[in-house]
Amino acid sequence: MSGINPWSVTIPLVALIIVLTAAWRIRQAALERKAGFPIRDERTVKIQGRAASYAIQVGSWYMILLLFYNMYIIEVLSKSELSSLPVLNSTIIIMNMTYLMLIRYFTGKEEP
Repeated sequence: MSGINPWSVTIPLVALIIVLTAAWRIRQAALERKAGFPIRDERTVKIQGRAASYAIQVGSWYMILLLFYNMYIIEVLSKSELSSLPVLNSTIIIMNMTYLMLIRYFTGKEEP
């Protein structure tokens, strides 16, 4: 097989994106600290805890659903099982998106 292996380009690109994102986030936190904004307060910790709890529950139910889907396509439809890469990727994406959406929702919501 000739040509460039796509992973030889993809892996360094992903690493670069991660490093740049981490550097940006560290700089942003330093600027906020210098401006006098509190890094964590009681409300933020409570919101993050609730969002993380719900995100883990959503991810767990999604994995259980995938398990039953996998059993169905193997036993009933006699097809091959799902590979691990799409299952892991979709689970991570769903859990992270759920967490981010819930953080935004709970942050904008008034506490009773």
